[in-house]
Amino acid sequence: MNRIIYLFLNNKRKTVLLFVILTMVFGFWGYCFSPKVNGFEVFTKTISLFAFDWIEENNALLTTAQFFAIVSVFLTVVVLFLRDVLNDWLVLALQKNPFTLVVGLGKQNGGFLKSLPENSPVIAIETDKSNPLIDHFRERDVGVIVKKAQDAIEKLDLTNLKNAVISTGNSSQNISIATLLAERYEGENPAKIFLRIENRDLSVLFRQNVVKNYDNVDIVVYSIYENMAKALFDKHSILANKRDIIRSDEEFSVVLVGDSPLCAEILYHIAILSNLPNQNILNLYLVDKDAQGFYKKIKKLFWNIEKIDHLKIKSVNLDSDSFEFYKHELWRSKNLTNIIIATKDSDKNLDIAINLQDTVFLKDIVRKRFETKVLLATDLDKALAKRIDKDRELFENFYTFADMEEISHKENLINEKLDLIAKSIHYIYKKIIYDPDFLITDKNRDEVEKRWYDIEMFSDKLSNKIQALHINTKLLALNLEKVKSSKDKRELLRINREIFFAKLGKTDVNEKEIYEFSKELAKFYDGKMLNLKAIPDDLKPLSLPKRYESLFEKLIRSEHNRWMTHHYLNGWEHGEIKNKRAKIHSCLVPFDKLSYTVIFDIYAVIYIPNILASAGYELKEI
Repeated sequence: MNRIIYLFLNNKRKTVLLFVILTMVFGFWGYCFSPKVNGFEVFTKTISLFAFDWIEENNALLTTAQFFAIVSVFLTVVVLFLRDVLNDWLVLALQKNPFTLVVGLGKQNGGFLKSLPENSPVIAIETDKSNPLIDHFRERDVGVIVKKAQDAIEKLDLTNLKNAVISTGNSSQNISIATLLAERYEGENPAKIFLRIENRDLSVLFRQNVVKNYDNVDIVVYSIYENMAKALFDKHSILANKRDIIRSDEEFSVVLVGDSPLCAEILYHIAILSNLPNQNILNLYLVDKDAQGFYKKIKKLFWNIEKIDHLKIKSVNLDSDSFEFYKHELWRSKNLTNIIIATKDSDKNLDIAINLQDTVFLKDIVRKRFETKVLLATDLDKALAKRIDKDRELFENFYTFADMEEISHKENLINEKLDLIAKSIHYIYKKIIYDPDFLITDKNRDEVEKRWYDIEMFSDKLSNKIQALHINTKLLALNLEKVKSSKDKRELLRINREIFFAKLGKTDVNEKEIYEFSKELAKFYDGKMLNLKAIPDDLKPLSLPKRYESLFEKLIRSEHNRWMTHHYLNGWEHGEIKNKRAKIHSCLVPFDKLSYTVIFDIYAVIYIPNILASAGYELKEI
């Protein structure tokens, strides 16, 4: 019975239409055989069936039509006048199967819901009765509860919860709701809670495990600005059109215009992704009316940012409304790869981009010598944004990003590919012993998931995800890119290893040596960390020559630099004894000072073919 009710509730308009059509068909057919009705009366009498105006005669077709007419009218009354009752039934029915819970019907969650396939089982909670999206999504068969989130969650059966997206507009309230969900969840299958926190200080506290970890619940902390930055660099390389820089030791430059929270997230990702094999210096120009004030905010957010060796931040006070803004010499900086415009005002971003196009770079554009990418954050009219992105004649190398609807899409929010890569990275590190045939398959998936959910600190999950993002930079050094593929994973692994090691070239450390070394290290691993003090003196580290001549050496060094950058940005310090809660780590030293832990930097490179094959990616030459 529940199944029948659910099917009706989830297809109510189609159901009513079906009975209307059946009434019309059987009524028209029945009146055609009736001696009491002639000509045009066949049609009018058929319509009259819905007013319960029918002819009494022994006619099975008309009797059937009358039944369908009664059902049609009844269902129409139910749909029109008992909507709240129907919605309550729908909410109850949706809880019987795996469902997605959405808390808050703002612009972001609205975009997320629109991206879900039709008839996806979704329950939404909204406190504001006047929100126009309530009726909109009820019409799309979403079960919408209008009450305080905490009260609504207390009444829900969460056994079949699959995903929850929490975005109410208040970070503290989001944390409270996520905590309540995690505490109440008792389902057998792992559930994911996507928790929006735009306040970076609160986010840091959460990731430091101020809020405890929960069994069988994966809490994914995100911000819209963070997702915008990820999407930006997924489409556009840190080196833009000047990819050859990665094979040189030349300095390069990026200009970041604005002082918005989005700028802060973009800066964070720039610092991570700009760790290149040759340790190229990045000159990052912060441009704003009060750029120095913005830099002070940056140093508060990212406490040890000045310890990052390759990153040279230069704040330039310039007002975009002034003539001096467009005449400044920074627009002619050597190897200027990207100009990223992300003020708080979309119209202003567009104005700055158009003025740069029309004044600073016009001659270079006309002469086809303009290589720098201009990336502007805009949530303006989609037609205008598409014109900028597609008009290569007028807007050469100009692109838009930060469209809210695109960022809120389920594939961007619930990024299963990135999650799978991060889980692979974590599993590999915990496994210790090198396995060139490693893949995530049906046989080991449960173990991979279990190890992920066993992570005690959110900061460890974040570290794995940041490493996953840097894979694109490593691939760029090899002139490779990852492409989604439907091929068998074993075939993908074969293809990926073949092309990867061909591009990697000659190395002084071979896979056999890595395997033997990892097998010895595994003896001193307790499942959480290496006991470095217990390792005997006669176990020598891998024979890396430290000349940094081979690409392999340079890539593992860039991975260690990337790891240090991530930790410095998150306020970590060097100390002889590692203490995660105090943010102290003994490995925050230059690469050539490392010993046995170099194995993890090696794995970050040598396992790339396996990690990508597990996530369904094929390596191809750019």
